[in-house]
Amino acid sequence: MTVREAQPGKQTMVSNTDTNPRFIRSAHGLYLAVDGDLPLDESKLEGCTTFPNRPLMAEDMFYEPAQNCFSDTEEADAAIYRIAYSKAFEGVVLIDDRGIAAPVEESIEDFLNTYQL
Repeated sequence: MTVREAQPGKQTMVSNTDTNPRFIRSAHGLYLAVDGDLPLDESKLEGCTTFPNRPLMAEDMFYEPAQNCFSDTEEADAAIYRIAYSKAFEGVVLIDDRGIAAPVEESIEDFLNTYQL
């Protein structure tokens, strides 16, 4: 966890680096964000590219697939598929660009290696 000292008139910023999402481009060209609290063995990923940080600009290559459809970063963020834990499903799910969740029946690594739209 990173804590920045508070300055007069400013808030203290706390960033939990252990739970930051991992951004991944699958071998099939799908861009996903994997929640940071989920276990992920990157050595088992085949043909995937990982990004250590969330890109800051809509012009970044991470948003290239969404640029044709969305005009701003917030809308492009919503277009990125996400892998997260769901209490309702009691397991890992894929959340698509419409916010619809579907259970991931295999390991996260196997899912990332094989999933295609």
